Amino acid sequence: MVDHLEQTRTPENRAHTLTIPKRGVQQIAAGTLAGIDRGQRTIVSGRQAKLLVSAQRIVPAVAELIARRRIKAVYVGPTRSDWPPSAGQ
Repeated sequence: MVDHLEQTRTPENRAHTLTIPKRGVQQIAAGTLAGIDRGQRTIVSGRQAKLLVSAQRIVPAVAELIARRRIKAVYVGPTRSDWPPSAGQ
């Protein structure tokens, strides 16, 4: 399912979603269990993810500016001829 999702993401969605690099299932599970053990209400796994969440809370305008620039850099608009990909791609 995740592989199919990766193949069908728009360039804009891919750039925005992958602002934080992918992490392995083991790393996510370990971070989640550690957060549960500490009684955390909100669990964010990974250093970069934690930095982004903190930035969004402390300086939301800057975090949004970064996201908008990443999307704008790859935006191709609604006239893209090769989108959506065919089932064979």
